[in-house]
Amino acid sequence: FITVIWTLERYYVNAGNSSFYAFFSSWPHRGFGWILLFAISLADFFFVLDEFLNWESGLKRVPQIRRTFAGVEDWEWGLFLAGTIQSFMASFIFSAVELFRISKIGITSEKTTWETWTEGAILIYLTVWWLLI
Repeated sequence: FITVIWTLERYYVNAGNSSFYAFFSSWPHRGFGWILLFAISLADFFFVLDEFLNWESGLKRVPQIRRTFAGVEDWEWGLFLAGTIQSFMASFIFSAVELFRISKIGITSEKTTWETWTEGAILIYLTVWWLLI
């Protein structure tokens, strides 16, 4: 396995691309926050979906759940689900963009102004959405 990686590394560098080490060491600058937001919002989506579908069956074991979830309307569950879907879709897209950004020797892979503004606008939108919910 190590021989295969070493051989691929050699051909990759000879083709003018950066080494695997340079690629992996640049990951802290490749949207770690978006990757983390994707994982958290995906877990939150499954939690909200499970609570929406199964909270009434939990009443059999823990009757206090009624006080917590009985007042939550269906449209509020929909808002929670829409928020988590928007969060994990946006974070997945930006994570994919950052992870597959071109990295070649001698070429700095910087974000364009348009990409920075779009990323900032979507992040502000998600923040406002979650504050309003």
